[in-house]
Amino acid sequence: MNPKLAISFLLPAALMVVAACGEATTPTLVSPSATPDIEATVQARLGEETISPDPTQIPLTSSPMPGINATSVSSDSLDLEQPNRVLELQNLLIENLGPYDSTSSAFGDLKYDSSFGIPVFNEFGMSRIDGQGNTHYNPTFEFKAPADTLVIAPIRGAITYFEWQASANDWEIHIKPYIGSELILGIDHVVSIDCDRVTTPVVVCDSPLKINGNVLFDGMPIDTGDVIGYVGHLSGYENTEINGRTELTVFKYLDGFSGTMNYCPTLYLDEAVESTLTDAIVRLMQSYEDWSGSPSVYDQKRMTSPGCLYKTIKQVGERTEPILE
Repeated sequence: MNPKLAISFLLPAALMVVAACGEATTPTLVSPSATPDIEATVQARLGEETISPDPTQIPLTSSPMPGINATSVSSDSLDLEQPNRVLELQNLLIENLGPYDSTSSAFGDLKYDSSFGIPVFNEFGMSRIDGQGNTHYNPTFEFKAPADTLVIAPIRGAITYFEWQASANDWEIHIKPYIGSELILGIDHVVSIDCDRVTTPVVVCDSPLKINGNVLFDGMPIDTGDVIGYVGHLSGYENTEINGRTELTVFKYLDGFSGTMNYCPTLYLDEAVESTLTDAIVRLMQSYEDWSGSPSVYDQKRMTSPGCLYKTIKQVGERTEPILE
């Protein structure tokens, strides 16, 4: 979620570890290099409605970026102008979500590590109490994974917002299924496919995100399964097999960008993959409990949908509130 709205559910205060890493330089976000004719064509394809980015978005510039080929990015097949399209997830960011392999303690791309003392999956609605006694509720699906784990697009649509987050040393992006959609898919904590994610400890890398070889730009079409980058930065666990994280959020803004309404991701699965993905989340939680020997990590009996303790969570500033139905 947006850094001004986001709540960290990564670690209780007692487990927080400060990473020893250098400061990142915020890169310049740019529009693609294009002739006036190409720009007019792209605008026509996207429709007359303009994209309303989050007010905190870093302004785009018109400076060309070497290596961008605007003509190679086509939105013809992405139906960006169809207001009847709905947000239906085809995946949950992680390409290989299961099955569990007991010999390697791995659930697909995710790994379980005894030196990593917290769950690798934070469910929607997971609660924690801060130092002031306030209860916070996680409005996302959060996965912790090896730093070289790929993040893929769960839907097709258009990039409507992207920002380098200096406080987290990674990127956040938003995707809409069509221009003008109220519902938005948020992907928080992702780094460029050009970054080195093998060297330990992982170094901060602020290279711009690329999709299919093209640097991200406002309104850029994206298709289901497109590689967005690697999972983002996870400080404090550089010497474990779990040193990256990413978050998936389905949300819409409240009036005036005053906050967000966040929705359980498994309630927005495409019917064709719903059974497969809900089963994967159930098996992920069960296998982690079996591996850890802690059968009460996830309260699955109370969940309204696999991975979700609530259907909706309202967030205003740092305040999160489950909407009880």
